[in-house]
Amino acid sequence: YAANADQFDTVVMRSLGGRGAAGIRMAEAALGADITLVVWDYCLSACANGIAMGAARVIVPEPSILAWHGALPRDRFEAVLIQSDPSPRLHRLQQRLLDEYEATGERRVEDGDWDLMPAAARTVFEQRARWRARSAAVLRKRGVHPAFLAASGFAPRHAPEAARSLSIERAGSLDPVLWVPGPDQLQRWGVGHIDTWAADSEEALFSLGLAMEPQMVLTDVELQPGAFYAAAPEAN
Repeated sequence: YAANADQFDTVVMRSLGGRGAAGIRMAEAALGADITLVVWDYCLSACANGIAMGAARVIVPEPSILAWHGALPRDRFEAVLIQSDPSPRLHRLQQRLLDEYEATGERRVEDGDWDLMPAAARTVFEQRARWRARSAAVLRKRGVHPAFLAASGFAPRHAPEAARSLSIERAGSLDPVLWVPGPDQLQRWGVGHIDTWAADSEEALFSLGLAMEPQMVLTDVELQPGAFYAAAPEAN
């Protein structure tokens, strides 16, 4: 697509997602081509973070689903908070960082604290720096709140119990939970180029996800920009 983006005015897409780097390349190509994206059935994960953020306009007809999954944390602070490793030391660090953030607004993570993160998670964070910057640049050009880049990483821990329970049952973690913010919530995040419908209730969205093939765990849990940092619920 990226090599031929300027040949299309409208793109119809159905994608479960895939490689994040490919999604970002598509976002940049779509941004330059000024396209309209129409979601057919679903556009998830790298598709949502990618071409859906780069398109000039996105149309999501009912009952199609546009959902974000995974996160590209902007800094060490977000990377530590998103990490779901069960280590008690890491949990204590997360709580201390949250307390400091609430009290002072500081987001600093010292090297000694950063070393408490699993080595693989630190490596991934460092390797993705270039892609985070490119993805953030697309969001800036669309006028989207920069925290949107990481918000979907926090959505699972605030999702309803039914969604969390199913995700843990299926995968042993909250990884499969996808975030489906409705039109009002998208507007608050500055995502004004997406025209989408909204499910009548969280339960209706949950049921729609279970009816999809493959089965998905969906939530439209409310996340306010800058206010979604919180300790993970005990149920996690």
